[in-house]
Amino acid sequence: GIGCTIGSGVFVLAGLTANSYAGPGASISYLFAGLVAAANGLPYAELSAVMPLDGSTYEYAYVSLGEIFAVMASLCQTLEYGGSAAAVARSWGEKFVDWLKGDEFSENDDLLVESALPQWAESLLEPGYGINPMAAIIASICTYLLLWGVKESKFATNLISTIKISLIAFMIIGGFVLSSGVVPDDENNPRPASFS
Repeated sequence: GIGCTIGSGVFVLAGLTANSYAGPGASISYLFAGLVAAANGLPYAELSAVMPLDGSTYEYAYVSLGEIFAVMASLCQTLEYGGSAAAVARSWGEKFVDWLKGDEFSENDDLLVESALPQWAESLLEPGYGINPMAAIIASICTYLLLWGVKESKFATNLISTIKISLIAFMIIGGFVLSSGVVPDDENNPRPASFS
């Protein structure tokens, strides 16, 4: 559902892509990607209308293609969930460590403010060699939440998804307000809208 669709990359990757690679055309490419994702859901909607069964991908593949393809589809989905969970945990871990350090960078990647963490804590959280201990801690917390119960994990998913969608709506509305020229630069001179 939406909890799996909106990952932490939506906040970082969209800005990085728009800033470094695509510019204003990024919004058009995201629109096309959203249309493709919506079209991808149509076969599942059709299958669920024809075969109202539980089991998601495994059940649909089993009924339409046979058991061997159903097992292959479920193994691929398990691999997908493992890979995406590892990527999200790593992303959350890096962002959490950056938040703890309090590093601030300028537009040309010059360090403005030094780390607020003591040296021993920084070496513990970032040992190097691509190792991210905070990702393992976050993955363990998420696993414990899933093992705690369906009701509790569903509540956490709904809460986090609501926060993420609210943040995205805030950024969209804020972008429209700032680009419209309504917000003044100072008290006397409203800033004109420009698209340069």
